[in-house]
Amino acid sequence: MTVGAIGCLAPRAPWTASLAWVASRAVALIHADGAAVAIIGDVRDMDARAILLDRGFADFRAAAIEASALGDAEASVRLDEAAVTLSAGGVDLLAVPADGATRWDPRPGLANAAASLAADGDRAALAAAADAIAAAVAEGPADEVSVHGGGPFAAAFARLRGDASFPANIVGFGPGSTPAGDDWLAGYLAAGDLVAGGPGAAWPELRAALATALGRTTPAGRALLAGALAGAPPAYLTDLALEVAGAGRSRGGTAPGLPGAVRAALGKGASSGRDALAGFAEALRHRPKYGDAL
Repeated sequence: MTVGAIGCLAPRAPWTASLAWVASRAVALIHADGAAVAIIGDVRDMDARAILLDRGFADFRAAAIEASALGDAEASVRLDEAAVTLSAGGVDLLAVPADGATRWDPRPGLANAAASLAADGDRAALAAAADAIAAAVAEGPADEVSVHGGGPFAAAFARLRGDASFPANIVGFGPGSTPAGDDWLAGYLAAGDLVAGGPGAAWPELRAALATALGRTTPAGRALLAGALAGAPPAYLTDLALEVAGAGRSRGGTAPGLPGAVRAALGKGASSGRDALAGFAEALRHRPKYGDAL
């Protein structure tokens, strides 16, 4: 077991963060900066503040569950130049070598995709890709926890859309470790950057407003939005953006990998991927330009 990659926005070592929760695909930490750091075992779950383990994630997860069950012994994870170390009650339980880790940063690939789209993009094909994504979102269940359908969060989201501060007003809105509003914004910014020129290009005024509102959301939401604001969305949105760029350069708004990227997004969390796809499709239709206001 080794550390394979560290996200481009992960806090610089050395640091220690408290163990927050253990999920099936991630061990979540709360860093002193207020945002989460995730330890994962699958590159498809990668994001700008994640730490990817090469093999052995199941063992690390099991050790984290054991550490969190030790009652009064506070569990934490320490990152330094040599290792990621899981501790509880001052005792090191597991150390994973980190000296060979690479840096995960999706921005160079996204910049290239945006440049090629600007040079060769077909507006009608890009609109068709947006329609295909929106149709996939609409086919999903009208559940009670997303911003779709007829549930209470969907009704509240509709009201928030009518406010002049939308979409800055949806930071932290909704259920989930990453609230639905944050997921929507992550997709919105990822697609906006793709059609506006590259990472960090779209809606500078919106970005400034979101940066001041990060205290309203959860640690996981804060980490998600930090990546989106920096133009470094999570891997599943990065993959989607790259496929959409290919679709936007083809006839009919199709690309071989686009349906698979949409399906992968729909599989993220209870409703996170669906909400992010909705924001993504909306931004494709708006086609932001440099300097656009809120």
